[in-house]
Amino acid sequence: MRSLSRREFVKVSATAAAAAATLPIHAAPTAAPAFSKLNQWPGRCVVNFNKGAATAMVANEKTIGAMVNESIALLTGKKKTSAAWASLFPKITQTTKIAIKVNILNNEVPSNPMLVKSIVAGLKQMEIEGKNFPASNIFIYDANNQNSLESAGFTAEDFPGITLRHHGRDFKDFGDGSHGNQPYTETMKECDYLINVPGLRGHGAAAGRVTLGFKSHYGTYPALYHDAEKMPGYLADMNCTGPVYNKTVLTVFSAIIGLKQGHGPKGSPDSYETYVKTIDPSSTSPNPSTIIMSTDPIAAEFQAIKIMRIRDNEPYTINSLPAYLKGSAGIQGALATTYNIGILDETKMDIIKVINGEKV
Repeated sequence: MRSLSRREFVKVSATAAAAAATLPIHAAPTAAPAFSKLNQWPGRCVVNFNKGAATAMVANEKTIGAMVNESIALLTGKKKTSAAWASLFPKITQTTKIAIKVNILNNEVPSNPMLVKSIVAGLKQMEIEGKNFPASNIFIYDANNQNSLESAGFTAEDFPGITLRHHGRDFKDFGDGSHGNQPYTETMKECDYLINVPGLRGHGAAAGRVTLGFKSHYGTYPALYHDAEKMPGYLADMNCTGPVYNKTVLTVFSAIIGLKQGHGPKGSPDSYETYVKTIDPSSTSPNPSTIIMSTDPIAAEFQAIKIMRIRDNEPYTINSLPAYLKGSAGIQGALATTYNIGILDETKMDIIKVINGEKV
């Protein structure tokens, strides 16, 4: 199904309350959307599975590179890799700075370095003002943990010319009103655009048993809350206001290897055989072997949760989803403050599936 344009979605949302009685049982009234201008294709998601993405726990760089190139072409509708990546960034110049947010708290299952390497390769191919985009204007960062980027596979040797930054717990108050004047990382302040590359990991009940794209920004902002009362609203505020909202152009889920719901954020990988068999019954891989790519952070987060729920034979209806996600997607009553930055209803998403290199 095609995704809705912003104009169409505004019209639908404006009549949601009056039509509540006719909504399917899994739905709820929604607030008017406030999609970021950088969310170019609300609801469009590429879900790309390849059984060759990893052997045991070792990533296959060539296969992952092909998956990234396939996905960005399908997402943007542009066959040329350089043009596909460039289309994400309005008004990009040779001085534009692009941040890539990774997760290294669990350096056994970080954002996959081979996946990030493929993203970087695509960005460097962009032809901007007659030249390739400079590697020095690409930043890879994380914060709020004691691991090094190198320990998670992000080395200067593998990422030549790229700015690698670990902020530890060094956050700055820039006085710009972002997220109630919360301090955040210097990289986020300095860069013009953001690509979020979260992993597939579980967490406690307060976070909805997952730590995905939204909670990834506990490495952009201070990790202030871990309780069920305050954490959901804090996660929504981080992602629906301020620099994360204003600068995010793309979410790319690193679901090559993953942890299950409730297991994490640290720990060894879990088997995703149940999920894998629903995609490719011939595969013997225990790894989820998937990347999810979208300009819509809500749709991307939903698809990641769906993978985890399929693994556990659990439903993924709207009502069953974490409060932080429902409250960020216009579902009134989920949080004290309701945002609406993307599409949560899967029936309104444009899902592009790729299995072992073939669009299906």
